[in-house]
This record gives sequence, structure tokens and C-alpha cells, in this order.
Amino acid sequence: MEAYKDRARRLEQLCKRQKSIRPFLSSTFRDFHEERRILNTEVAPKLRKLCAERDLFFAFLDLRWGITDEQAGAGKVIELCLREIENCRPWFIAMLGARYGWCHRAATEPLDSLLQANFDTALKIPAFSWISDFRDRSVTELEIRAAMRWDDEEVRLGGLVLCTQRSDAYVATLPAEEQSVFAEENPRFVERLAALKRDLGLKHTVHEYSSPPAIAELVHSRVAARICELFPLVGQLSPLDTHSLSHMRFAQSRAALFVGGQRHHTSFQAFLESDRPALLVRGESGMGKSALMASFVQQVERHAGSGALVLSHFVGATSQSTDHIHLIQRITEECQLFCAATKTTESTGESDAAESMRLWLGRAGQIAPVYLILDAVNQLEDVGNAWSMQWLPVQLPAGVRAVVSTLPGRCETNLRLREWPEIVVDGFSSQDRREFAVKYLEQYGKSLLPDQVDLLVGARQTANPLFLKVVLEEIVAVGVHDSLNETMMLYLHPETLPQLFVKVLTRWEEDYGLPDGAAAQRNIVGEVLGLIYVSRRGLSQQEVWEALGLAPVAVAPLFNSTSEFLRARSGDLLNFFHDALRIATASRYLSTPESRIQAHRTLAKYFLGTAQDARRCDELPFHLKQSGDAEKLAEVLLDFSTFEYVYPAFRYDLLEYWRFVEASGASAHKPGDYLTRLTSQSESGSGISAALAQKVGLFMLELKQPALAEKAFKLAIQIAESNSDSSDHAGQVALAEHYYHLGEAFQQQFKDDDQNNALLQSYQLIPTSRRTAFAISMRNFSAGYLENALKFLLLVVDPLISRPLSSHTLELLQALTEYGYVLLATAKPANVDLAVLVFVRAKALAVSAFGLTHPTTVRVSQELGFLYLQLRQDGPALEELLAYQSSIGALLVRLEALLPKVNFRAMSLYECFGPGLYKRSETKLEVGTVWSFCAFLRAIGDDTTASVLESRTSDGKVSSEVAGAFVRDVNDVHSRIKGKSQLADWVVYKLQEKIQRDQGAAALRTPLAEIPPAVTFSAVLAIGNAYRRLSGKFHHWRLVVEGLNTRASDVVRQCVFHLHPTFNPSVLTLTKEPFHLQRVGWGYFEVTIDLHFHSIFNAPVVTLTHMLTFRPGGAFKLYDLRFVDGVVTVTERSACTADALREHERYRAF
Repeated sequence: MEAYKDRARRLEQLCKRQKSIRPFLSSTFRDFHEERRILNTEVAPKLRKLCAERDLFFAFLDLRWGITDEQAGAGKVIELCLREIENCRPWFIAMLGARYGWCHRAATEPLDSLLQANFDTALKIPAFSWISDFRDRSVTELEIRAAMRWDDEEVRLGGLVLCTQRSDAYVATLPAEEQSVFAEENPRFVERLAALKRDLGLKHTVHEYSSPPAIAELVHSRVAARICELFPLVGQLSPLDTHSLSHMRFAQSRAALFVGGQRHHTSFQAFLESDRPALLVRGESGMGKSALMASFVQQVERHAGSGALVLSHFVGATSQSTDHIHLIQRITEECQLFCAATKTTESTGESDAAESMRLWLGRAGQIAPVYLILDAVNQLEDVGNAWSMQWLPVQLPAGVRAVVSTLPGRCETNLRLREWPEIVVDGFSSQDRREFAVKYLEQYGKSLLPDQVDLLVGARQTANPLFLKVVLEEIVAVGVHDSLNETMMLYLHPETLPQLFVKVLTRWEEDYGLPDGAAAQRNIVGEVLGLIYVSRRGLSQQEVWEALGLAPVAVAPLFNSTSEFLRARSGDLLNFFHDALRIATASRYLSTPESRIQAHRTLAKYFLGTAQDARRCDELPFHLKQSGDAEKLAEVLLDFSTFEYVYPAFRYDLLEYWRFVEASGASAHKPGDYLTRLTSQSESGSGISAALAQKVGLFMLELKQPALAEKAFKLAIQIAESNSDSSDHAGQVALAEHYYHLGEAFQQQFKDDDQNNALLQSYQLIPTSRRTAFAISMRNFSAGYLENALKFLLLVVDPLISRPLSSHTLELLQALTEYGYVLLATAKPANVDLAVLVFVRAKALAVSAFGLTHPTTVRVSQELGFLYLQLRQDGPALEELLAYQSSIGALLVRLEALLPKVNFRAMSLYECFGPGLYKRSETKLEVGTVWSFCAFLRAIGDDTTASVLESRTSDGKVSSEVAGAFVRDVNDVHSRIKGKSQLADWVVYKLQEKIQRDQGAAALRTPLAEIPPAVTFSAVLAIGNAYRRLSGKFHHWRLVVEGLNTRASDVVRQCVFHLHPTFNPSVLTLTKEPFHLQRVGWGYFEVTIDLHFHSIFNAPVVTLTHMLTFRPGGAFKLYDLRFVDGVVTVTERSACTADALREHERYRAF
């Protein structure tokens, strides 16, 4: 941990070491307007990007505006100029022409009183006393002579003085009416300017330039070279440190401009002082959520102190930050480093990576408080489950708290299901706007007149922080003192952010719109942004200029100037950082279907000409579809290199592409052509792999073409058998997989014998250690061929009965009991006898693995007893039910014996309310002490057992020794489990209530009144059915009751399903998760479902109905349940299919 703190301090020092480079621009004003404009709009963005890579801030200090009339009238112009020159030291750029600047016009004329007042004011400052010898000189000469006074060694070590002179030949090329602006008519001033140039040439080299673009190139090359010389890039940081430092810098830059938000900070502080696990920050685009989140990081660090682990991730801060897998792995590595653990191998799968992050967050949370701050999760790339937010644990580990911000959309919807407390960011107040404008302009050495500030503050639109920031950026970039009010009015006229960005786009077109020599009708800004808009995942700079046929130099100025608005995502792909700019781009450049189709065609043509790689496979089919070229799309899809990339990773895209091709009627190609080409290339010896043939077969299965799939799998088997022998372990496993999938193809064709043979071949080829898992996987075939599936299960059950507990035992037991229920549902006498055999084997396996008194064994014994009763076999039924009763009694005795050995600190919410009460060890009960266990039993409605346990203690109380230890344990664990859920709060309340009753209020460290006894709880349940079609008219269906924002068992104690009377039994009760009921049938009917809730809710039974149907995708309804003081309110939300629930992991099987 100390090593981690040292690293944090080192990164903090690097972050604080940020410097600024602000060269002072010195020249006369009217004749150097174009030079100043081109330096600010073209050169500054490139230098700003160069400096950002080195932790530096860059801006030209340009005083063509920024000195207010009030300051000028007060005689402060010279003072302010000289002060700013000192602030910019030692960076200075002089631009000389033919004009001399503001000065006394002639020796015979009266002195300029305003200029004299400026000299008098500046001379009051001792550091500027040297200007007393230059009272008859221009302000421009004073600026240049101030820089000439700098020590040469200081400039050599850390800065640059660049002196330039415009060629007279440039002025001669201008129209005659404009040349007068560039000429100096006063002979006395011409002499003084010549003398200044001579003196300047003696100290510094003066570079002559021919035009404004020429000085832009000169300034960029000289300043960039000096920055690289003074601040070389140092690659001493690890990738993890580099990413962490980037996020720290991003947060620092946003927090520096943060203003206002006191009400949000008050709410956030209340969250920090509470024990709520997470907070959601939401609001519309541009409302300043990132700045607020950056300030929250600082507030957390102040609140938690140096001992806490604060992990912040700002999506968009780096090119990789938009990849949610990168985010997960970065958080995991930070936790591993904090725990002083060795970095583990990176997880390849999303679910594995998410589970690893959850585990390491939990471990870090055991050491110190952990705060996870995630900004702008809506900007994560929509890949995998990124927007479903399933990768972020719903139940955060103990000691871990999260703050997450997002825009409206899917991410917000999914996060709000968790019912976290919220902060809604709603923009700037008037004072916030005023403070922000001042702060922002101070970076550039500028300020506004009071009436100009009032104009900004008074505009309704500037309540949106992004709107105000964009306006300020524009007036800094293009504003001229004489027309500043007009510029402000131009940008304050739009009513919305997209309309404002249209104005910005217009300015970009003027500055970067046409390459040299291009036709007047070509608009680079529109073409570049249009291509990025229609791209699937963004475009790299190289892809843009190659697709448009432009030289890199033609688009580089645009990219440099728009780096704040076009952010690089994973793979350095540029995309819009703000939705408002995306909307503006669409309205200005892609307002017609034809313009969008043309943009798609441009990209399709470009990617058709690129090498076959992942980018081509990802973008090309998409643009061919969008441009309507079905024939070319089919040809591309039939290319196996494209197919292998798209399938199975993007199977839904592939299916959608083929649907488009077939619906268009413009192509003779069809998906079956994969097999034709596969066979043709195999016969010609083109080196087709068995893996490719298997992929084609799997795709044919998805298309419901099992006959074609059968041919593909047989070809895969043929290729695999010719390339491996029995000694090739990997080859044999692959061959087993081919046979397994061949069995799937036979199943869809109802070829039961062929399926049996294929699966038997697969079973014999796989290693012995994997046969149990194989048998369990056979549940996929159970509805189609029960006897075959059971054969494999029973093959592996008998060897396990005489062995210790296996990692597959519980799953194998579940598979056996599932098959038993399916057999009973068919109502065939032979299948009922087989079901008895299945439950007998299940009980033998449970006894061998867990013993007679384990709850799993008790449950199987109970099921077997009821089964014998249904068969009217009273003798075996009585034997099993007596064994069940005996086991329950033994269980109670065992609990009593285990009480002294338990460890209350091992209790967790999941284990307390989870499906199992034991682990394998016989000396450890996972639910804690007797009273916590009793509270648990009462929470799930088992008051009888709780009373029995309590009666076994003397007078309903535990001994003083046990009670004393228990009091200490409750006080110790209270802060860790309180607030985890409302159920956890209830358990803690009951435990503390018991302590207060037995030991007195003094025994409680936390007052009982802080935990409300009334339970208020909200749940979202999905109720419905999915199905698989069997032979003929039969279907294997599954009724489901599941929770979306919480586990169903947190609310529901038991579900009673009332089926059609033809089912035997027609009423079934499920008392534990999963609340899934599987049967085989052929007709539609209405199911009645009684939901019984835990006794803590004191709520009546709720009865819902569901029409069992066999529609594609199944049929589900979402219900909102709200419990308040014994009253339950049920609201039907919406109907949906299983596909609509696919973002929730527990529904993927459907």
C-alpha cells in the first residue's frame, strides 16, 4: 500500500508540474489583423496539440482586444501591456511592418493627453521606470524594447524571442485602396521605426516573410522546434501510469474551469456522509457534468484522506478510454497494484473481465475505502454489453462506492433501474456564467467590458455551460476589438447548441474550407465531417484524407483546430465528442437522403480498395448496405475472410446484411452459397480449414437450414480426421466439437438415430475430465431426444456417486432434476418410471456429495417422496418422507452444534439471502450467529423454524458470553452491511433491536433510531415465457419470474403456478430461485401466478395472469412492484420479447 501511495504522489507531482507557454504577440494592430488571425486559427491549434502531449498549456497572448475601454480611459494600456509581457517571459514574437504605432504625432503639436496619462500610470511602478527615456516613442516600440531588455541566457535556457519583418513586396500586391492601411506617412515615425529595426537587428535575428501564410509557417516551425527542444517526450511511465496520468490531467483541466455548483456539492457531501453505495449524476449534453465530476474527485480526496483509493475514469480523456473492456482492465490493474498483488493474465472475455474487476474491487475495499468515479459512460463504444451497464456490479462489494455520470439514453435507463440516489445537473446560474467567463478569458490574458459581460450573462442560452464555452472560444479565436460586440451577437443569436455549432461550422468553412487550387464548390469541412458522421465507428485521419483524395496538409489545419470537438477513440478513430456538433453536421451537410447515400458510397469505394483487415470487414458491408448496393454486399459477405471476421462476433449484423440482400431482389446470391464455395474450394485443394467449415455450419443452423449445416459439419469432420490422429489431443477435442454440432443439425431435422450416433462419437472423443460437463450440456437436446440425453447423464453419475464433491455436482443435480420434471410433464407411463430412476440417482449423488442433512439432499428426498405418492407407491413414499423429516431434525441439531464455531464477520448480503446456507466445510455456517440466522429465517417467511431455534436457548436468550461477542460483532459489521439494500437494513435493525432488548441501549454503538423499521422497496419483475419447438406440434416451454433491478428472491418468497388442468400436477410451488417452470405441451392457455412475498413486507399475495404463447422470441411483461408499509402496488409497464431483454445476462438463454 505504501508503494501505491508513493506512485500516487509521483503522478500527482507530474500532474501539478504543468506549465504554460504564452508567447506575447507584438505589432501594430490594423495592418497586422490577418497575421494575428492566421496565427490564432491555424498555428495555435497545432502548437496547443503539441504542448498537450507534453503536459503544457499553449496560447498566444494577443491584445488586439482584451483591454477594456475603461482600462484604456484610465491610462492603463502601457502598464497592462508591460505586465503581460513579464507574465509571458521569456516568450515573445515581434511582427514589424511599415507602421510605427500609437505615439505623439509631431514635436510641434500638443502632447496626446491620454498617452501621457498611460506613461504616468506605468511610471508609478518601479520595474517600469526605464520607459521614462522613451516617452516620445510608440507603445509598440515599448513592447519590443521590454523584450530586448531580457537576459540572453534566460531566453536561451527557457524561451524564444522571434523577430519578424513583413516584406514590402507583399503590400504592393494588395489593391491600391488597401495599401494606405499599411503605410506610414509621418517621416519622423519612419526614421524611428528604422532605428528600432537597427537596434533589434543588433540583438536578435530579424526574419523577413513574404505573406501572412508565410509567417504562419515560420512561427510554427520555430516555436514547435523550441518546445520540442525544451520539453522532450520522456517514455518512463508504464502504460497504466500513462493512462492514470491522462485522466488526472483531464480532471485537472476540467476542474480548473469549474464554477458554481454549490447545491450539487452539498448533495454530494450528503452522499459521502451517508452509507449509500452509489450515486448517479445525469443531465443533458453540455451541462458541465465532466467539470462537476472532476470537482467531485477533489471533494472525495478531501473527504476520504490519503488512505482511500480513488479511481477516476473520464470517458473521452484518451483514445482507449471509450473501450469498456479497457476501463474494466484498468480498474482491475489499479486494484491489484493497490493490493500489492501480481498482475494476472488479462481476461479475454467480457464477463471474465467484469468478474475479475468485481473481485479485485472487493479485495481493495477490505483494505481501505474505494471510490469509483466514472464520467460520461454514455460515450463508451456500443460494443458488447457496454451500454447495458451489466459489467458494473449491481451489488458493489463491501467498502466500494461509485459515482457515475451519463447523458439521457440507454445507459441512463439501465442505471436508473438500480434506483441509486441522483443529482440532476441543470446548468449555470447568472453568477456562474459571469465567473466562468472571467476564468476562461484570463487564460488568454483577456477581459470584457461590463456591458459585454452582461450581454453574455443575459443570454438565456448561456445557462448551458457548453454553449457559453463555445461562444468564448469563438470570440477568442476570431474576435477583433472594433467588432467584438458584433461577433458576440452573431454567436448569441442561435437558440440551441446545434444552431450555435452551425455558426462554428460556417467559420471553419471560411478558415479551412478549400485546399490550395481546389474548385470553389468543394467544401472540405462538410466532406470531412460528413464522412465521420456516416461512418460506423469513426474514421482515422489517414482514412479521411485517403477517402477524399486529399493531401494530409489539406485537412491537417481542420483536425488541429477541432481537437476539442473530434476526439480519437480506440484505434485512433475520430468521432464527435458532442452530440450537438453531430446534429449540426447532419443538418448542414447531410440534410437529404441523397447526400447521405453519397457519403456512404464514398466510404464504400474507399474500403473496397483497402487491404483485407478488421477495419475493412467492419466498415465495408455497412456502407454497401446503406448505399443500397446489394450485389456488391453479397460478394463481400461471401468472401471467407470477411465472413470469419463478422461471424460469430457480429452475427446479428451478418443476418441483417443477408436479410437486406434477399429483400432487395437485386442479387442472385444467397447464404447457401457459403456451402457451395466451401465445397468447391475444398475439392480444389485451396486449404479450407475445419474451423471455417464449422463456422459455416453454425451459421446455417442460425438460418434454420439444418440440411446445409449437416453438410458443412461433415466436411469439417472430414478435414479434421485427415489432419490429426489419436495422439493429437487438441485435434481430438476439435473433432469432438464437430460431431457435437453435427448432432445439433440432426436434431433440427428430427434424425434421432443419427443424432445419437454423432453425440456418442463426440462423447468418446473428449477427455474423461470433460465428460461430466458434456453430459450437463446435453440439456440442450433434452426436449428433442430425452432418452439420449439421459443416457449421457447417467453414464457420468454413477462414477461420481463414490467420489468426493466435484465442481460439476450441483449443476449435474440440477440437470437430473430438470429431466425428471420434463419426463413427468410428458405424462407417459414409461417416462414416469424413468423419472423415478432419475430422482433415485439424483438422491444417491446428493447423499454422496453432501450427506443426509444437507439442504440439497433434503430437497431431492422430498421430491422423490412426493413422486412416489403420485405413483401410489405408499411404502417408498413413506420411507423417503420419513428420511426427509429425520434430516430436518438432524439439521436443527447440527445448527445448534455449529453455533459456537461461526464467524459473524464472514457474513455477506449475498450469502445471507442466497440460495445456499452451507459451504462444503462442516464447521462453518455462512449466515452468522443464531440471531442473524433467525432474522434470516423470518425474512424468508420461515417463522416456525426460527421459533424452534430460539426456543433451544434458555428463556429465548443467548448466554452472556455469546451475547457480548455478538454485540461486538454487530457493531463492527454494521457500517459494512447497512445500506447494501433495504433488506440488509431490515436485518441489521432486527439484530440491533434484539441487542437493545437483551443488553440495553448502551450496548449499541449506533442508535437504533437511525435504521427505519418500515420497509419501502421497489422491484421490477419480468414475467413471461420462452420456448423451443419440438417434433410435430409440441413445444418445450419455460415460465419465468425474474427481477431486473434486483434478484426476484429479494422480494418473492414463493411462486405458485396454476397450469391447465390437463397437467399433473397442475399446481406447482417454487420456493427458491430460479423461479422457472419447464414443461412440454402443445396448446396456448392462461397461467395464473401467485406471488408470495417475504414477511418483512407484510404484503398480501399478488395474483398475476400470463397467456402462454409460442410467438417468436417468447412473450414477457414488465411489472413495477412498490412496497410501502404493508401495501404493495403493482403497475404493468410494458410487453416485450426475450430479445428485448438480452442485455440482462440471465435472459441470454432465451
